[in-house]
Amino acid sequence: MHSLFLSLLLSVGPGAHAGPLAGKTAIVTGTSSGIGRELAREAARRGMKLALVDIRPEGSRALAKELGGETIVIEADLAKPEDRERVVAETRARFKTIDALFNNAGYGYMATVEEFELDAAKRQFEVNFWAYVDLARRVYPEMAKRKSGTIVSVASLMGLIDGFERTAMYSASKHALVGWGRTVAPEFRRAGINFKVVCPTGVKTQFFEHLEGKGAKSVRDRIGDASEDFDDPARIAGDVFSSLDADGVFVFPGSAPEVMPEGLAALYP
Repeated sequence: MHSLFLSLLLSVGPGAHAGPLAGKTAIVTGTSSGIGRELAREAARRGMKLALVDIRPEGSRALAKELGGETIVIEADLAKPEDRERVVAETRARFKTIDALFNNAGYGYMATVEEFELDAAKRQFEVNFWAYVDLARRVYPEMAKRKSGTIVSVASLMGLIDGFERTAMYSASKHALVGWGRTVAPEFRRAGINFKVVCPTGVKTQFFEHLEGKGAKSVRDRIGDASEDFDDPARIAGDVFSSLDADGVFVFPGSAPEVMPEGLAALYP
């Protein structure tokens, strides 16, 4: 009896993975840094097989080496529909099924009304909105057929409240994502898919270093030292995974509940 108990303990030791996500396959976008990297780490801790997706793959390759296990890296520009199609195809070719999608990749284009260029603004919507919708659309059929799956889309608190000057296009893309998620959530739930929209406040990531547009420097200067008080992306990722067992669609991780206008969270259950 004692030897049986000991063998059971050893079977779930530090090197073993247990839980409902173990052995499942996840696509995570924007994994070279920030929230995406930490989401991948959390997924790996739970024994998931991973497809790491980024337009700048060097960081994702280093992450894949760190994580080990069954992990692939896909270099993709998610503004391009053909690259989004390829992400899903390559993941299926390697792992056969897709059990979870973590939409996280983002593009920051900052400009005033006079400064902004339409092509750049369109790219912002392709990456921050249409890529999320398109990837969800592409994995939906197999998840609906199985009556199981997880789709998480990282939006922003700026999708619920007003932004500030030069962030209009970015804020608009996040508002679009929140509106889509809020409206389409019942369809995903009926299909048996766990569907979440995550709305963090400021997070310590390299996102701000990669801002583009004539207003990029102004936005970085405005944020300035305030970024030192931003949330750690590891905290955000941990809160996201903790939310998967909770009811509701919207997730307000980290310090988001502390900075939100009173009563706002109640409008986004």
